[in-house]
Amino acid sequence: MLLSVVPAAVAAPASSVRGWGDNSYGQLGDDTTTDKTAPVVVTGLTNVTAIATSEGFSFFLAADGTVRAAGSNAYGNLGTGDQTYYHVPTPVAGLANVSAIAAGATSAIALRADGTVWTWGDDSGGQLGDGRFGSGVQVNQPQQVPGLTGVTAIAAGARHLAALRSDGTVWTWGSDVYGELGQNKTGHPSGCNCNPTPTQVPGLTGISSLTAGLSTTGVLTTGGAVLAWGNSDAFGGIYEHDTPTAITGLPPITQLSEGFSHTLALTSDGTVWSWGVNLDGELGDGTYGSVLNSPKPVPGLTDITQIQAASEFSAALARDGSVQTWGNNSQGQLGLGTTDARATTPSKIPGIPTTLLLSTGSYAHHMFAAS
Repeated sequence: MLLSVVPAAVAAPASSVRGWGDNSYGQLGDDTTTDKTAPVVVTGLTNVTAIATSEGFSFFLAADGTVRAAGSNAYGNLGTGDQTYYHVPTPVAGLANVSAIAAGATSAIALRADGTVWTWGDDSGGQLGDGRFGSGVQVNQPQQVPGLTGVTAIAAGARHLAALRSDGTVWTWGSDVYGELGQNKTGHPSGCNCNPTPTQVPGLTGISSLTAGLSTTGVLTTGGAVLAWGNSDAFGGIYEHDTPTAITGLPPITQLSEGFSHTLALTSDGTVWSWGVNLDGELGDGTYGSVLNSPKPVPGLTDITQIQAASEFSAALARDGSVQTWGNNSQGQLGLGTTDARATTPSKIPGIPTTLLLSTGSYAHHMFAAS
């Protein structure tokens, strides 16, 4: 479920996109609903600069600032103005000049070039930031989040969202069951374990990027330190925090990605660190069925430029354009041509051209590589 960190747009837009893994709702955009164990080309996509995924749906951002979506649309979460399921990429209604996109469990968030934030889909936990919450509350096309401007980055958890402003402050809203808003669980409206209005996370300044997972949120400081809060998964499954807490034992970090219940961190020298729940080998250390309470390097990974922690699996993009994956593979989400239960160490995906970017999404069982 969390950008996760939403990486900056690539310098040169990708001319082709390949997807693999769960395709139950047509989220791979290949006009089928069958899972793919190896990468398949998604037709009709060009000039792609970013891709965001969740369980059952996907978004594709083009260089011209438009967004297309595919997959499940039960909550209006594709933003197409209806609740039709689309098996090929279809334009998100009325959305232009987009610079970043992220997907939650049943909602989505987009950042426009003017620093405004737009949301759509399920609003049951207040995750649309419009002051509402409740069962059945939903919006099927993008609407602007009131009062939130000057935003430079966004992230989506399952039912909470986060935004980084140009002044280095972080703002969160939505579900707060596990303290994922980082606001000491204060200010909740009656009957809602949530905050449906963007609120600044106290005590955070000098933040350079952010990420979100199932019910966790994490940030990087300008000095490369990592802070996280929310569900205990962000801390190796020991305890929860409802305010930002430092993750110790790490070198300076340049990129952070929270998955369903684990976290990956990237250093400037291209090495990867991991911690959290390791149910299916998603930490990449050769084991599974455990919890890692403190960060450790992932063996065998070098010269990495992008990381992605997803739902019980992980991926890394190397400087040479190759992609390695590890973790749960029950739906072919590792792209290795099989549905073997798991892979506990990174394996290179064969047969794909030089990759420019990976999709982001902490709640997904599928993935894309753009070339």
